[in-house]
Amino acid sequence: MKLLENSKLNIATKSLVSRDYIISKLTEDFDSIIENFENSEYEAIFMTFTGHGYGKVFIKKDELDSIVAKCFQSVENKLFRGYLRGIYKNLDRIITLNFPRLAFIHSKDKFDVETHLHVLALFPRQLIPTLKETFIFLLKEYCKNCKNSGLNISIGARFHSRPYTGSSVDFISYCTRKDKYDSDKDYLASFSDMVSRYTLGRVNSNKKYKDGSPNFIKYHENFLINLPRKPTLTLAQVRSDLGIKMTEIASNPSTKYTLLKSDVGTGKSYFANSLPVKFPNKKILVLVKRHENYSNYSNYKGLPPLPEELQNFFENNKESGINSHQLLEKLEPTTSYLERIRNLYLEYKETEKKILNESQFVVATHSKFFHGSIKKHHFELIIFDECLVDEMTRTKSVSFEEMDKFKTEKSFFSKMISKAFEKVNSDFPHRIDFNDVIKNKIAAIHDQEIQRAVELLSSGKKYKNSSMKILSLLKQPCLILKTNEGFLFAPDLKSYLEIPESNFIILSATASEPIYERIFRDDLNVCKLDSPELLAKITQNVKINFTKSSISKIEIKQQAQRLLAEFTENDYKTIGFKELNPDGHFFAVSSNNNLSGMNLYVQGTPNPERNKFLLLISLLGYKNVKIKKYDTLKYARDSYKDYDLNYFQISNSDEVNQIYYSQVESELIQAIGQTRPFEHKSEVVIHSAFPVNNFAKFR
Repeated sequence: MKLLENSKLNIATKSLVSRDYIISKLTEDFDSIIENFENSEYEAIFMTFTGHGYGKVFIKKDELDSIVAKCFQSVENKLFRGYLRGIYKNLDRIITLNFPRLAFIHSKDKFDVETHLHVLALFPRQLIPTLKETFIFLLKEYCKNCKNSGLNISIGARFHSRPYTGSSVDFISYCTRKDKYDSDKDYLASFSDMVSRYTLGRVNSNKKYKDGSPNFIKYHENFLINLPRKPTLTLAQVRSDLGIKMTEIASNPSTKYTLLKSDVGTGKSYFANSLPVKFPNKKILVLVKRHENYSNYSNYKGLPPLPEELQNFFENNKESGINSHQLLEKLEPTTSYLERIRNLYLEYKETEKKILNESQFVVATHSKFFHGSIKKHHFELIIFDECLVDEMTRTKSVSFEEMDKFKTEKSFFSKMISKAFEKVNSDFPHRIDFNDVIKNKIAAIHDQEIQRAVELLSSGKKYKNSSMKILSLLKQPCLILKTNEGFLFAPDLKSYLEIPESNFIILSATASEPIYERIFRDDLNVCKLDSPELLAKITQNVKINFTKSSISKIEIKQQAQRLLAEFTENDYKTIGFKELNPDGHFFAVSSNNNLSGMNLYVQGTPNPERNKFLLLISLLGYKNVKIKKYDTLKYARDSYKDYDLNYFQISNSDEVNQIYYSQVESELIQAIGQTRPFEHKSEVVIHSAFPVNNFAKFR
């Protein structure tokens, strides 16, 4: 662990040349720590102390500087003096330890802002939550003392990015408001000599260290070793808690919908599979992402997947907008192919019906629930294994060509619907909900077209009518957005989960709580389990980043491909964008454990697709929130959960930005989870600009 050695350089020197040299030395040392602190217990923290005066009182630079310096000194005395006295027999009388830090102060005279002070400090990672509280408490006490002396002020302490992922050069550039911090000889005017500390410690005045120069690195390392450790839960403990909690919710849910959050690999599917043993008299439906996930549910009867030939038939007729189920029920086969297709369909439906009617414990897919007829069958408890939002908000598209064909129809009906589409634009989704008269008309036309399709197919001819595709999407309320290719449709959410007799449990490691809270409101209970001890070594470099749009540039795509190849050669499995052919790709990694225990390279930032995200937030009830074009986005400071963030702000709405961040984070955590990081000591490397703070160490 490389930390700052003791230095005799005097930052207070008036020589600008000396000051330049000192700053250069400091940034070199700080950057060395920042780049390598994944191997240490230290973390770089960006802090801001802001002073406010009341009435006509303005806090001066020297006042804020002095108070913050005293605050740091109090914190260091409290932490280090007892340690030095107890472990090294009153060594605290001879030496003083401190946390390395750089500080700059801004005020109205130079920066035309209210007085505030920025600090880049190195703190022990496990002490940071406590340090936040300590700084806030001490500042309040200092302000009380100032008030007693006639100075009415308040000072706030804000811990920014945790951890700080920039360099000290980035920090100084920000503090001096310069593109390059050394571009102006006056940049040091705002440097705070009083708060800054550019060593790990010093020998106290009039004292002599008996063995030459003290090894401050050793004292800091031993200080870290002697810190009390927060007890961590084992994976077995978390699994036990999860089993108890799931049984409790299944037995007596407090709300209609329960979001049960527990980390990837903690056994959510295992305990859901055990519920039939614990509740033999309940009728339970489990819904999974894919048919291959049925293997996790041996105590449930699985609804059959569509036979491949039948699936191809459905796919071929999908673009016509005709309900293939209704078509096959009415079809009178005239060829051996159609007869085989219809028999396959009838057998499939009979098997499905028998399972739903006779089996007490059933497993099916999310898609089957949202787009099939399962909802007509009663289940006391419905469990979604993994987040339901993607399937619940699945969009469908209509091309401009299909819309143009629809407009060419002479009927008044097509003209009326075409007129409704004139209000649809690319900035805000437009809601269309026709009255019952029009809906009945659409349903009648659909029935007529099914009959026509039956007659055509029965006579060996193909049926194709793109107008029906549009009409079928308008039978229910929906949101429509204009895109570069045509129109994107999203279904209204209201009727999807309104099943009075059923209670729901959603099992997920990463489901976005803000989304669920918007959908289910007061009917939702969120239950989060603590995380077990992380065994995997996870490191992240936020300065290497790829996005879906950036890899469209050939040079960036080639760079990404080279990195994928390098990690593959070093026996890492890879997850990234589908276009680059990694071992696994974003938006298709949940409910997979085929990379369990393997070293993993996660490449890129999986930002939600803009148009789908715009439809999502509209479905959640956000009105007229403008989502910025991705090619106009710039990094900006924001906050997410308990840390500050330097990332794209997709909108001017704080709530919408939080949802956006949660979706990015969710996909990255799902990717990390493929190696089962709480079970295996695997290595994970992440190249993404979005920090996965609760998992990764940064470099």
